[in-house]
Amino acid sequence: MWQPIDASIFGELRPVTTYLYYDGARSFSIEHNGRKFYVHQCDEEMEYCTYWVQEVTDHDLDLLESNSITLKNFILSAKPLYLVRDYGGDKPLEAFIVDAKDFSDAHFPNEGVYLNQQSEVREEDSL
Repeated sequence: MWQPIDASIFGELRPVTTYLYYDGARSFSIEHNGRKFYVHQCDEEMEYCTYWVQEVTDHDLDLLESNSITLKNFILSAKPLYLVRDYGGDKPLEAFIVDAKDFSDAHFPNEGVYLNQQSEVREEDSL
């Protein structure tokens, strides 16, 4: 069940730190009224973009940035987990408290994916 909430707690979703960028911020942190949030795009429709949002501490962001937790586990650990729809322009954000169990795995990052994906180059591959 989706519980509607006042989306003003997130401000205007203006990135403080952008982690993933492709034609716009896809994964980023925001701050509003002294609260910090991690925002991760989960879907893009014609009318709006949908984001997973969770309140975080500096320690939470350190865990994420140091690849100590996968993106999926980080998002699933949110208490509560917010879903925010951004229609762009002058339209207000829509926000809900949601239960991750109500969504298929396709809405979350794949298992084993970390914020800072790095591929190791083996010496024999670089010859």
